[in-house]
Amino acid sequence: MLSFLEASFIRTCRNPVFCDMKFQDIFMLVIFHLSFMIGAALCLIIGVAMAMFWRSKNYWLKAHKTFNTTGFILLIIGAAMAIASAATGGGKHFAGLHQQI
Repeated sequence: MLSFLEASFIRTCRNPVFCDMKFQDIFMLVIFHLSFMIGAALCLIIGVAMAMFWRSKNYWLKAHKTFNTTGFILLIIGAAMAIASAATGGGKHFAGLHQQI
């Protein structure tokens, strides 16, 4: 039995290359997007906090650069997952406010 989301995905699939993908595969892209974006946000927050509060430590700059670089890389990967999910979803890519931002 197909769920409502699976049935709407099958109905709206417009890209013949990605229409063969299963709904679970596309849902995993959304989960990866969420995970990478949360990881990026945490790394960037920690990097900023190190610059604000740990300047008296000798290692603050190295840790600040490491966390911010890691956060930026996770942000790029998360954005790639969002683009891949939108490309494979088949529906309206920019239908909601979250996608437009």
